[in-house]
Amino acid sequence: MAANKVDHVANAINVMNGLSRCPLTNRVMRDPVILIGTGCNFERDAITAHLRHSGTDPMTGRQLTLDEQRLVQNPAFLAMIQEWLPGLMDHAAVAATNGPTEQEDNNNSDNLIIE
Repeated sequence: MAANKVDHVANAINVMNGLSRCPLTNRVMRDPVILIGTGCNFERDAITAHLRHSGTDPMTGRQLTLDEQRLVQNPAFLAMIQEWLPGLMDHAAVAATNGPTEQEDNNNSDNLIIE
């Protein structure tokens, strides 16, 4: 039973590890914003630079209107990341010490980058 609980916690950490990363930088977001045209979260600096350069949806390449390029702060998402951050950091430390599990190796989720 205890192993099952550990597996559930490890799975939750893996999910949060993926959700908390900016799709553009692959780093844990410190200033997440929602791109109105897509509804996706990005790190503010990364998506701002991307939009200045191309004005496209970074996930699909579709040209975005100026209205779709608007960014909205996401304080609830930031709070969720900050709540999970200690667990993510612990997970990264264990992975660095013990090496990734087979599942983590397949998902590349052991490469937590925190600035």
